[in-house]
Amino acid sequence: MINRFTSRSPGKSKAAGFTLVELLVVMAILAILTAASVSTFRSVSSALGLSTAGQLITSEITTARQTALTYSETVEVRFYYYTDLMTGTSQYQSLQTFGSTDGTNFTQMDRISYLPPSIMISFATGTSSTALSYPFGESNTTVNPMTTPNAVTGAQSIPGTVGLNYTYKVLRFKPGGSIDYIIPTSGSPSGWPPASWYITLFEKKYASASNAAIKNYITINVDSTDGRVRTFQP
Repeated sequence: MINRFTSRSPGKSKAAGFTLVELLVVMAILAILTAASVSTFRSVSSALGLSTAGQLITSEITTARQTALTYSETVEVRFYYYTDLMTGTSQYQSLQTFGSTDGTNFTQMDRISYLPPSIMISFATGTSSTALSYPFGESNTTVNPMTTPNAVTGAQSIPGTVGLNYTYKVLRFKPGGSIDYIIPTSGSPSGWPPASWYITLFEKKYASASNAAIKNYITINVDSTDGRVRTFQP
């Protein structure tokens, strides 16, 4: 009778566990996979932040133009400029829409909208031939000048440490939907008024980089004549 519980001989016992070499190989594979996952996550997060910022500004401008057309009002989108906690530099970081029936006294039409923390708006100074020149980098301070909230009735306080310690510039629409220019009091920059306004967004890590180094960005184009909005992205 065969005993099925017969013990195996010591020389033929099955080996258990992994060798040191096998463990090192597994750890190396896991390290590679983790690094690839982190890189992919950062790339996706960056693209998402840029897309969110582009959609936010495009929607705000489009709504402002449509409101100006529908209600025959003067409507402006204010871009708030203040110190960024991440970089310690002053940047345009949020925006809000205001409307006016007389073109002089404005009231808020929505709440302040904030750009994603990793995204900034370029405002390089230049002439109308420079895509990044308008609306924030005007070469003449009398053109769309910085406005301080303390001189404006109904100015909104920005939460946190900012309060009213900010300035802003505007993109203003006439009742017909076209851009309403702020006329310079002493001279105009070359090419003023521009045929189009450009708002370019990119990651703050490229704040001090040259334009050629920025691989991913979104440029929002606002036509001066009809106020229509288009976006461009590489």
